[in-house]
Amino acid sequence: MLARCVLPWFGGAPTVWIVSLLFFQTALLAGYGYAHLVERTGAVRLHLGLLVLSLLLLPITPNAALAPTPEQSPTAVLLLVLTLTVGVHYVLLSATAPLLQARAAADADARPYRLYAWSNAGSLLALLAYPLVVEPLWGARAQTQAWSVGYALFAGLLVVVFWRVRDLPRPPALRVPSKRDAAGWFALAGCGTATLMSISEAIAPPCITSGLRVPSAGVIGRRRLTCPTSADSTVMPSVCQ
Repeated sequence: MLARCVLPWFGGAPTVWIVSLLFFQTALLAGYGYAHLVERTGAVRLHLGLLVLSLLLLPITPNAALAPTPEQSPTAVLLLVLTLTVGVHYVLLSATAPLLQARAAADADARPYRLYAWSNAGSLLALLAYPLVVEPLWGARAQTQAWSVGYALFAGLLVVVFWRVRDLPRPPALRVPSKRDAAGWFALAGCGTATLMSISEAIAPPCITSGLRVPSAGVIGRRRLTCPTSADSTVMPSVCQ
């Protein structure tokens, strides 16, 4: 969604999708690490406080002031735009599932792994719904605004949930995996991410030869964009503006 918003800033280059994938995969790993730290230190109140403060950064519509200039590195600018626009929200969101599963594990009668299954089912449903329902019916700006409203509702709901389970004991400590096991898990997870990025790069439209700021024509949804040439001194506006 955000990559679609800023795609015209970078000449419609498919590399935007690859860099965006890199960002979100890295942020997802950061979110899991953050969740582990919160659970180990019991800093749930800190997490809830950050959730509330992150509402001040809404909506996630990219600011036109962040558009790149010809002198700037497009990859660095894109990573900066994503970090400032949705970085905090995404890290906090990705920490939700591990934290809720850990809270549920404190109840002897609970089955926390059901939450993981529901989380994956929800992700799959969202992936199918976006190109079939959301994209044809809503413009990019409406999508970012709707996402922002949904995030605010999520933050409020999560505060209520954690308040209700505040008296549950912390889950028992699990066996610490060996370094060999940890390295194997890390490598297997990395294989999935590498495969995703490789396939995405292979099927991306070959509309450029190199770099991000190369003249090209990009198709975003049902709108065809005439992208700027290298001689242009201005940058096309975001489709979210």
